[in-house]
Amino acid sequence: MSLALTAVVVAALAAAVTDALMRRIPNALTVTLALAGLAINAAHGWQSFLASLAIMIAVLAIGMVAHAGGWMGGGDIKLMAAALGTLNVPEGLTFAFYTCLAGGVLAIVFSLLRGRLVQVVRSTVTMGAVLACGAAPAKPANGIKLPYGLAIACGAILVALSHTLIPSLRLLR
Repeated sequence: MSLALTAVVVAALAAAVTDALMRRIPNALTVTLALAGLAINAAHGWQSFLASLAIMIAVLAIGMVAHAGGWMGGGDIKLMAAALGTLNVPEGLTFAFYTCLAGGVLAIVFSLLRGRLVQVVRSTVTMGAVLACGAAPAKPANGIKLPYGLAIACGAILVALSHTLIPSLRLLR
C-alpha cells in the first residue's frame, strides 16, 4: 500500500469516528491530509504536485456548490478534496467511485432505519429530474443527515483492500 493511500485511510478513519460521534470533521485533519498529499505528490515531481493541487481546488469548487445547496457538509467536501488530491489519478477515481457507492448504501440504510425510504427516493428522483432539466434544485427539506465521513472511510478501505487482500476490487490498473 502506498504512502498516499495509507495517509488517506488513516485520515478517513479518524474523520469517520469524529463525524459519527460529533457530526463534524476537524479542519486540522483535512488540512494535515492536504499538506501531506501535496508533499507526497511533490516527491514524484512538479507535474504530480500540480495535478494534486488542481484536483483539490476543483473538488473544493464543485463541493462549495453542493454545500451551498445543502447536499453535503463542509467537512465532507474538504476531506474529499484532500483525499482525492492525495491519491491523484487514477487511484482517486476508484476512491471516488467506492465512496459514492458506500454513500448510497449508507443513505438507504439510514432512510430505512428512520422509516423514510420512500420519501428519500422520491426526493432523489425529483432532484435528478430538476438537474436533468438544467434548473437548480431547492435545498432539501427535512433531509436525512448522513455522516458522510463513514462513506469516505469505506471508500478508502475498499481501495486499500484492492491493493492488499482483494485485488479484484481494483477498477483501474
